[in-house]
Amino acid sequence: MLPLPLHLHQPPPPPLPPPPLPSKPTTTDPPHLFLDSSLCVRALHSCAASGDLRLGSSIHGGASKTGLSSNPFVSNSLLILYWRCGRPTDASRLFDHMPERDAAGESCTKLGLGGDESVASSLVEMYAKNGFIDEAVRIFVRFCMAGGCVDLDVEAMAALIHCCTRLGIRKIGEGLHGYLLKHGFLFPCLVLENSLLDMCGKEEQSIESARRLFCTMRDRDIASWNTMISCFIKNARIDDALGLLTELHSNGEGGVTPDVVTILSSLQACSHLASLRLVQILHGYAIRSGFERDVFIGNALIDFYAKSGDITSSLRVFEHTPFRDVGSCNSMITAHAIHGDAISALLVFEELKRLPDLHPNSITFLSVLSACARSGMVGEGFKGFKSMTEDHRIVPGTEHFTCMVDLLGKSGHLKVAEDFIGKWERAVEVRAEMKKGEAEEGGGVELGGVGRWGELPVCRRRYETSQE
Repeated sequence: MLPLPLHLHQPPPPPLPPPPLPSKPTTTDPPHLFLDSSLCVRALHSCAASGDLRLGSSIHGGASKTGLSSNPFVSNSLLILYWRCGRPTDASRLFDHMPERDAAGESCTKLGLGGDESVASSLVEMYAKNGFIDEAVRIFVRFCMAGGCVDLDVEAMAALIHCCTRLGIRKIGEGLHGYLLKHGFLFPCLVLENSLLDMCGKEEQSIESARRLFCTMRDRDIASWNTMISCFIKNARIDDALGLLTELHSNGEGGVTPDVVTILSSLQACSHLASLRLVQILHGYAIRSGFERDVFIGNALIDFYAKSGDITSSLRVFEHTPFRDVGSCNSMITAHAIHGDAISALLVFEELKRLPDLHPNSITFLSVLSACARSGMVGEGFKGFKSMTEDHRIVPGTEHFTCMVDLLGKSGHLKVAEDFIGKWERAVEVRAEMKKGEAEEGGGVELGGVGRWGELPVCRRRYETSQE
């Protein structure tokens, strides 16, 4: 038998090992090896557009592990994701930890998103609604007024106008108004028209602009009427406010009828005129319209009737109010105090303390102390002051100390009144130090005349002389 070849006597070679699998990225790997900022941003924008919060959160986790979440491009995209997916709390938390808020505009520009109005619109709306007016205006000016993105949605513009109104930035507001007119935003757009109406009516010099805008509106809802009435009242044009109310009630334009806000604004106008007859007419209208059960209208009526000298009507409204709050009791206590009936005021106060869901506040105790001061009830005044500070842990303010000093001074307890003035000094000094700290940290806190204790002896001598 022939011998086998040598290579046939050797065992077969072992199989080759499989090729190594690609390693998973770790936190030590550079981010650009598997995910760059541009890809991450575009993926997050897709998740925001489709409302896919789960996938977006996963991308957020990956970005956090690789350090991309601190990138201003990525952080702004995450901001938009949570905002559009209905997670404002997460968006606010992320916003608070953003190292560079001003980078929003640069982020969109560098990533080629300057023409995507939805991105800028979301950023403007989110910044404006959270009160960051500087950031919102900066993005708006950079992208919209400079031609980067032309069409912002209605909600973003309304939020921006509201911020300008709230902060009193009239110049920027006028610029927004011109931008809206130029780009045909206004007609017909009720939300924007109402926002502009509120902005124009805040100041006396622009109230006529608000009136012209109101008259040219094609469609007006009850918010339009209420805003215009409120603007007239704030600018002391009471006759115009009541005339507008009469027009609304008489015409009933487009099925629009007065609501609770309309009645409250009208009561405020009547209080400026001190017209008891007009208040009685409005009260009757509220009864016929079913608004008499509203707690805010009830509180306003209690307060006005008391100041007009009609305590009986105040008491009647209070007794027929089905749902009372602390404001209802405060109004009734004040009403009794105005008329010098401290006993009735204290009875309402005791009734308030027995209610399980209501608790006295600082205004309640101020009304109680005022009632005691008017009637010279020193013991009840001390009892109320002690209950406020010890039982309810309410820090007394200047008004509370003033009532106590007035009560003690009128009752002849000058030494005790002087001790109270000493407590008052110490309390104000503590608050002054707190305010100074706030001013040093935040800036802009007006301290006024705090610390002018050198004038206190003169005030004391004048007070003692007046009591002799």
